[in-house]
Amino acid sequence: MVDAAGSQIRAQVHAGDTVRVLTQDSRSETIQVTALGDTALVGTAAGARVEVPYQAIQRLEVRQVSSAKTTWLIIGVVAVVALGAALSAADHPQ
Repeated sequence: MVDAAGSQIRAQVHAGDTVRVLTQDSRSETIQVTALGDTALVGTAAGARVEVPYQAIQRLEVRQVSSAKTTWLIIGVVAVVALGAALSAADHPQ
């Protein structure tokens, strides 16, 4: 069991994170976390709302959203698109 009271989970997991939960009854779900309640982790899985009581969680893997990585990825994509447009314009002068 990970954390029956949920205090460790609430300290490490945040809304927006994606978690893989293995429950005591050997059920596994990947959940997009929307909230961390007093007694359960709340989110969506396969488009449906799910609520997993902390006491039912056997194992939890967290994939946190990295705003810094996301920002650099967006900057990189924009730079590549701008470079492509500039090269295309240089190849086809008006």
